Amino acid sequence: MNIGRKIVGYCSGYFGRDDYKDKMIIFEGKKWIVCKYIDKDEVACVNFDSEEEKNRMIDEWESGDEE
Repeated sequence: MNIGRKIVGYCSGYFGRDDYKDKMIIFEGKKWIVCKYIDKDEVACVNFDSEEEKNRMIDEWESGDEE
């Protein structure tokens, strides 16, 4: 379960090429997440091709160690 995890920075561009804001995961499905921005009252949704991709990307984004 990824709800409550903070993801940081660029997030491989999944939230847009100019988005470097930190976010908190507030909802998730098998292949999607909804995040609330830490410093503003907005949310964003991201879809993935698989559950494995979702979990791998979240791990990278949480640590800030994007490839």
